[in-house]
Amino acid sequence: MAKKQTCYCSYCRNERTYISKKHIQIFDIIFLLIPSVLLSFIFWQKLDPRALILWAMLGGIVEV
Repeated sequence: MAKKQTCYCSYCRNERTYISKKHIQIFDIIFLLIPSVLLSFIFWQKLDPRALILWAMLGGIVEV
């Protein structure tokens, strides 16, 4: 789960609260299946094994 952390702004030196999330979680992986299956149906009109490649690419984009 994401944690709320506080830090100080380097420009105005006010205290800020931000949500720290370091890596993708299981829910993110499951939610990536939706656009990959949707894109599979758009490109190939069926559930295609190439959707796994899309799923892996989306996972890499989300992690970065």
